[in-house]
Amino acid sequence: MGDKVYIGDNKTCSLCHRDSVQVWGFVSTYNFYTAKTELAPLASGFNRKEAWKNYPVCENCALKLERAKQFNDRYLHYKFCGLDYYLIPEFLKVSEANNQILELFTDNGKSIGQMNMTRKHIVNVSSIEDEVFDLLSDLNNRANYSIFFFDAENAKFSILESIEGLFPTHFKALFNAKDRAEKHSVFKNIKGINEKGVAGTLEFTYSIVKDFFPIKSRIEGDYTEAFLKIVQSTFQQKQYDYDYLSHRIMSLIVSRFAKGEFIDHLVLKAFQIILFMQELKCIDFPTNKDQEVSLDTKYNDFFQEHASYFNSNAKKSVFLTGVLNEAASSSTVRSKLVFHAFKLLIY
Repeated sequence: MGDKVYIGDNKTCSLCHRDSVQVWGFVSTYNFYTAKTELAPLASGFNRKEAWKNYPVCENCALKLERAKQFNDRYLHYKFCGLDYYLIPEFLKVSEANNQILELFTDNGKSIGQMNMTRKHIVNVSSIEDEVFDLLSDLNNRANYSIFFFDAENAKFSILESIEGLFPTHFKALFNAKDRAEKHSVFKNIKGINEKGVAGTLEFTYSIVKDFFPIKSRIEGDYTEAFLKIVQSTFQQKQYDYDYLSHRIMSLIVSRFAKGEFIDHLVLKAFQIILFMQELKCIDFPTNKDQEVSLDTKYNDFFQEHASYFNSNAKKSVFLTGVLNEAASSSTVRSKLVFHAFKLLIY
């Protein structure tokens, strides 16, 4: 560091586990920690001369790390909804069949990172140019994959989220859930959904999730952590907090409506997100549905009086949309009406 050297002699390398080697204290291949401040809560305490304790790396491993970083940046570095990530394969066993996977990443003309993926189905799943997950979904489970979302700024490297233990079957489940969520007629023939004045189909992308959980937005705020937790949940097909999801969705819808903005497309996007996550079994709806969709007495009485007509939730949601358009300006009234309309749409 500068004109000084911080090393430890006859120590153990944290990577190769070799004993009695010289280890370095400031291997900065990925700057995930610092010992520049006296308050750094690290093993070296306040003494920079003891910095080798934080991340002891021998010379051979330091060189390997540098070569690995160059490989990662060239072949395994991608963009996902504006975020940087590494996709790291880990082979389950040594096999000639692994060559197919290696070719996808490294062979000129086949390398995933170098291909200009233009197939509509692939691009739509995450709205990025170089999509890899659809290709990986067609492979056998000969390897698992780890995804590391990171932020590299001002020579500092921070892991935002890690998703480990992914198999091709996980990627396949994503695309199957996407297909099933999109098939509903409510997402078809929507005027202006993709192009102004033109009817189109709403297709699921993670950019739709980003609409509700924006990344470093000056207006809406920074929901990067929440966005990545949803990505992690869906990729691994693990449970997500439905209460938080629905609360954030409703907060944004109510906020936009209170400003007099058009919310029809936003409601449909919210519905599609919920269907997508439900297909992956990431969320469970509350079991007491009657309580969740309860309305004011006057609306319940009206629906019961005309039960022969209001025989489906679709008809009820259309009716409440009309009521919503005629609602008073009170944000409290608006919030309740939007909430009930959306809940009926879900159920």
